[in-house]
Amino acid sequence: LLAEGLRRAGDAAAQAGVKLAVETHGGTLAATAEMTLELIQRVDHPAVGILLDWYWLWVAGDGPEVVSQLAPHVVHVHVKDGVREQERHRTVRLGDGEIDWPAVMGALCEAGYEGFFSDEHEKIWRPELPDSREAMPGNLVVLRCWLKLAGYELR
Repeated sequence: LLAEGLRRAGDAAAQAGVKLAVETHGGTLAATAEMTLELIQRVDHPAVGILLDWYWLWVAGDGPEVVSQLAPHVVHVHVKDGVREQERHRTVRLGDGEIDWPAVMGALCEAGYEGFFSDEHEKIWRPELPDSREAMPGNLVVLRCWLKLAGYELR
């Protein structure tokens, strides 16, 4: 049902000249790389791609080696960092976590991804994070460093 609905929505998106993106996220039918790829392949529509929120695939246990399979379908990337604490995980400021973003970005770069990477500083959902005015300038420095390490040329 979801694939059929996304195909119909993809038709409308194509007529409007835009793309739709299914976000990888825990608790959804795109909770793992395998589930996401299966869904996108079932949809099989040029106007429907993936919003890669790698944090959630990391939570699910996926490693950077699966990025190359998803990369042809990725239309946008959310960037946030996290740490594992026993059976849980939590979001932290970029660079303070355990996610190997240079490897993920490197796989995307190698696959030819030229879209946007957006800092997903979720202060509203994660009150323990610093205020955006404090965190985001530092996040930008970290993000630029990771992109350079991954092989992207920054403008």
